[in-house]
Amino acid sequence: MNSAPTLPSRESSRRRLWGAVTLVTVLLGAFAATRADAAVLVGRVTGGKMPAASAGQGTVRAINPRTGVIVTSADVRRNGTWLMLVPNGVYTVLARIVRLNGPSQTAITPFIRVKGSRPKAVKVSLKRKRAPKVRRANEVTGLPIRTPGAPIVAVRYLTGPPPNYLGKGMSDLLVTDIVQGNPRCTPTVVEWERRAEVIAEIELSNSRFGDPATRIPRGRILKPELFVEGSLTEAADGSISWAVQLRDAASGKIVGGDATTLPPNGDFFEAEQQLANRLLDQICGGTYDINLTLHTDANFATHASGGNLNVTLTATGSKVGKSPPRVFNATMTASYQGVTWASKTDCTYATEPAIPGTIGFTLSITPGGLLHVSWTGSGELKTLGTVTCPGPPSAVVRGQPGPSLILPTPQEFDLPVDGGQQTVGGGFTEGADGWTHSGTIIIARHPPQ
Repeated sequence: MNSAPTLPSRESSRRRLWGAVTLVTVLLGAFAATRADAAVLVGRVTGGKMPAASAGQGTVRAINPRTGVIVTSADVRRNGTWLMLVPNGVYTVLARIVRLNGPSQTAITPFIRVKGSRPKAVKVSLKRKRAPKVRRANEVTGLPIRTPGAPIVAVRYLTGPPPNYLGKGMSDLLVTDIVQGNPRCTPTVVEWERRAEVIAEIELSNSRFGDPATRIPRGRILKPELFVEGSLTEAADGSISWAVQLRDAASGKIVGGDATTLPPNGDFFEAEQQLANRLLDQICGGTYDINLTLHTDANFATHASGGNLNVTLTATGSKVGKSPPRVFNATMTASYQGVTWASKTDCTYATEPAIPGTIGFTLSITPGGLLHVSWTGSGELKTLGTVTCPGPPSAVVRGQPGPSLILPTPQEFDLPVDGGQQTVGGGFTEGADGWTHSGTIIIARHPPQ
């Protein structure tokens, strides 16, 4: 968790308006209590009209030009104003105005040096879309504390049919929410789609037109370790579907993702924020909770029997480098409980002591961004009974078949990457004799703590 105060999170509808003077006072008071290198960027987006809350959203992000890290981000209010809390240093501010039914607008500022705790006024003009071309810094310190071990993340524009306004817009909103993080996960995020403009600003700062106080060394921008990418499609009925993946930058393997359809007239901004939270939980790892609840009936000419398996497991995985786990495993000993017997003759049945068996699960994230589940039970997962028949002479016979985990189906299936529920059936029968199963497997992703 971050030790430094963070800006209030966005409301689902993104319609809340903050009082600028009050917020500056609160932020300065909170930040000064824990940091001596505090700075507040307070500004306004100019050169264009802000969309209504129901039609779009504006965001700004403060980028460390030395590393490319997005240090923090914030929403732009309806009147074009915004506030961000940053450590002292040199930044460029990138603004993005996302519209639901039209092209987005982007603007980038020249490099800005902030020093001390007094608010720094910044104007971002939508008319300045990129740095001037030229032929051809100082250290930024005190970056906010991020989740230890979390990968460096970059967000690519979601692809989709032209004009793809929402695909690009959702990507920009995801950047803001992933930068802000949540209590369980706040990764380092670097600028990707507008990286060329940041590099152009670096070149400008090193030219004769740049301010010597804000010159930045070239060639030190951090490389992503994990990409957020995918596609977004708008249907004729107004529904919106997306398939987002987390891709390991080194191996190219899919290590997470999310696929969702937003119904017509659904809240796009709320859905995007929920998507960001689900991705954050995956980016920092976590585990899967698994519950198998199964009833098995055994039926034969001489007797019937029933019993239950109720197993709860936690599947864990190991990171590969900085990327979150792609494969999760869990194994647990188990045995049938609550076994009952019903004789079809004048003999009686009793359960023999059980020898525990094992249940094993392997969960793997597929290239399509789904969770592939395979599971199995060992041969010891069975129940035997002793039958006693009246005499004379009386007879006692051991090893009578009771509930057994024989051929449950399905033993492999796919779920959304955050988990879900699968019905279990199957068994083996010949005529009226054999074993039948009925139950469920419930799998839920458990976010990192």
